[in-house]
Amino acid sequence: MHSPIRFHTAPPRSTWRNVLWTAAQCSVVWFVTLFALPLLLVTIERLGGYTVPALRLPVVGACLFLICTTLNLSAGAGLAVGGKGTPLPIAAPRRLFLSGPYRYVRNPMAMAGIGQGIGVGLWLGSWLVIGYAFTGALVWHYLIRPVEEEDLLERFGAEYAHYRACVPLWRPMFPGYASPNLYSAASTPG
Repeated sequence: MHSPIRFHTAPPRSTWRNVLWTAAQCSVVWFVTLFALPLLLVTIERLGGYTVPALRLPVVGACLFLICTTLNLSAGAGLAVGGKGTPLPIAAPRRLFLSGPYRYVRNPMAMAGIGQGIGVGLWLGSWLVIGYAFTGALVWHYLIRPVEEEDLLERFGAEYAHYRACVPLWRPMFPGYASPNLYSAASTPG
């Protein structure tokens, strides 16, 4: 599969540098996707007179946003600490990390990001922002996920294939996945 997205394994570096890279990524992505673009969409929506006041559920939106932010931070920290990399394609984890939220669903960061977007839409009372969040889910599912999974299969082989076969993509499973080789030599490329 040819894609403009190229994954590169993170260079060996300290856990703190991976955590800082992850925090920087989250800050930039969240500013653009959860603040700037939603405000632009709400401005367009309101200028066009398309607001639906009954949709504004700020408490529900804030709770959903906080829950999903916690999930996102937990998953990102797991990739930085246990995976020895970052969520960034330019510094992908060196180890296959299958713990924390990854035990229950294959990409908790994508789920969390979509939930954060829906939370922002509910907070702002914007159907357009909620639609934007669902569009993000479709883009991730059909364009980004296949490339990411191909990269994971190439780097981690049978261990990732087994994980992918056992753990659902969107619906969390309970009890979670228990990898017999959580930090095996096979899960470290190179």
